[in-house]
Amino acid sequence: MILQAIPSISTNEWYFTLIPLSIMVSLGMLKEAISDLKRFLADKKVNGAPTNKVLSRSDPSSSFDGIEAKWPIMTITTQQVKVGDILAIKDD
Repeated sequence: MILQAIPSISTNEWYFTLIPLSIMVSLGMLKEAISDLKRFLADKKVNGAPTNKVLSRSDPSSSFDGIEAKWPIMTITTQQVKVGDILAIKDD
């Protein structure tokens, strides 16, 4: 496009290059926008999926009745998972 804007070396008018170039750039931007939207919707679906968090003794919502108590499990969404959480993973 820059070379076509220089009259001494141009083979045709500058707008004959600008129009197809702007169409191609616009189509590329549209393709990326659609791809980002699909990725956003997939991430939203995954972040809303339920998972099981094992509550620890330091967790305020846990209730231990003694040393032999079972580890309580709480169902949360994957969006609520934080670094250091222990998750109960089941096969299938």
